[in-house]
Amino acid sequence: MGKKLGKFRTLNQHFPDNRGILSMTAHYDRIAHLYVKTQDLPYRPHIEEYTYLQIIGDVAGLSVLDLACGDGLYTRQFKEKGASRVVGVDISPKMIELAREQENEHPLGIEYIVKDALELGKIGEFDRVVSSYLLSYAQTRSQLLQMSWQIFLNLKPGGCFLSINTDYQFPHAESSRLKKYGIAFKLPASIQEGDAIAFTLKTVGDRQDVKFNNYYFDRTTYEEVFQEVGFSEIHWHQVIVSPEGIKEKGQEFWQDFLDHPIFVGIECLKPRE
Repeated sequence: MGKKLGKFRTLNQHFPDNRGILSMTAHYDRIAHLYVKTQDLPYRPHIEEYTYLQIIGDVAGLSVLDLACGDGLYTRQFKEKGASRVVGVDISPKMIELAREQENEHPLGIEYIVKDALELGKIGEFDRVVSSYLLSYAQTRSQLLQMSWQIFLNLKPGGCFLSINTDYQFPHAESSRLKKYGIAFKLPASIQEGDAIAFTLKTVGDRQDVKFNNYYFDRTTYEEVFQEVGFSEIHWHQVIVSPEGIKEKGQEFWQDFLDHPIFVGIECLKPRE
């Protein structure tokens, strides 16, 4: 482990140009309020939230580090479900401001930190490190490696990293099937690792566009990176629809999303020493 630690210290000290990360910070500061409105899109509670929380499971009595926590949508739920300690981290000061407003209004004892996940360092040893879409912002394999190392560093031995992350396992032409869920994006006809994917989400009601980029890497690359930082087990979880969503909209409404999911669940185990 000593050689591995030294290796990743070197990566952190000589990190590639991060202007793209800095511009992302400014972008999310600008769109923070609009992005929060996308939480009302039906797929977000009935597929995204339901899948994510099913993967994470029972957190009662556990410590949880929530990376890319945004306005704290999930961070608050972890504390409400009985987690002993919850820390939320996001690169956007505006997102953290919104999260702290919620904490001030309804105190739960959550700590929020403005920090780039690439440069997080060790802030503790947590039973669970969780994230929704964090890894999708890695623009290079070295950034993906660095993010994964920060996650590994903050887990207790035997702890789990649990995440949902953008994922594309269907033909380019099929992306139009997701417009009815308020989702639009452009995939290159022949996608390459590191390619940007321009996303647009529609807000409910005023139907304003919320635009941002994610970046593509193959599942094989993710697995190689997770193994390189030291994770011993890696599992992929497919999306599922909540019973409430099926009751509200019917199975047929959700079938295009289930056939062409834009995200996948990830579970990685840190070995016990």
